[in-house]
This record gives sequence, C-alpha cells and structure tokens, in this order.
Amino acid sequence: MRLNKASIVIVLSLTILGSARSDFLDYTEKSALTVAENVSEIKRTNKSTTKAPISNAAKIDKLKIKAKLGYHDAQYELAVLFDNGKGVLANKEKALKLYESAANSGFTLAQFALAKKYEQGKWLATNYKKAFQLYLQAAEQGYAEAQYQVGVKYDYGLG
Repeated sequence: MRLNKASIVIVLSLTILGSARSDFLDYTEKSALTVAENVSEIKRTNKSTTKAPISNAAKIDKLKIKAKLGYHDAQYELAVLFDNGKGVLANKEKALKLYESAANSGFTLAQFALAKKYEQGKWLATNYKKAFQLYLQAAEQGYAEAQYQVGVKYDYGLG
C-alpha cells in the first residue's frame, strides 16, 4: 500500500479534531500512529510493514496510563471494562470512580452511563435527581439517547 501526503494529512487532521465518541477517537489515534510508524519505516527501508496486534493486557495498560493522565475517553472505556469484567477483574468501585471522573469532565457517554446506574440503582443507591441531572448534561451536549430520557422524565413529571 502506498501512502501519499494527502492521506497522512487527513488521518492526522482527524486525530487532532477528535470526537466525543471514544471508538472513533481510538480508531483515529491508532490510525495516525500506525501511519506515522509505517511512513518512517517505509522511508527507512523502502518497503511496507505490518505490525503484530497489541495484546489485550497491553491495551488495558495503555488505557490505564491514559486514564491517569486525564483522557476522558480512556477513563470511560476502562470504567466499562471494570463494570463488565472484560479483560480485567470486575471492580464496581473502580468503575464508579472512573465513570464519575469522566462524567465530571463532561464526557457524554460517561454521563449517560452513570445516569443509568443512578436511575436503575445498579450497584448505587437509586437517585432519580442525580440521574436526571446527568441525563440533562449529556442531552445538552447533543446526545440523542439522553435527550430522549430527559423528554421521558419531563413527560412523567420526573424532571
């Protein structure tokens, strides 16, 4: 595969612009890093390279580092892993701290997930007022599912 300057600029631009969706952000960051690594390797050896996939443990370690550095998308992704016990031992306390940290920083998906936890009383005391506040914060950022939940709460007189 031959990389040209335009494709590199597009990938790097997408990385700089980012997105509220963590899956898109992770994809663009990984793409930009892969492109940058491959370009330097191609220039050095004049041939294309492919890297071996990173192990799950390495991905989780990178997420932990990014979460500690304050990357909200990493905090949210790590919270989901601890919440579901995927790739790590389930740890509700760690998940809650990470959800709260990302939500307090304005990360929409974390606000919505935490609102669901408060509303359903899932490993948290049920708190409809807190749930509504979080739904409203996410809705104000344009998150459609949160907007729907806010509408439902208003319709039933819960908002």
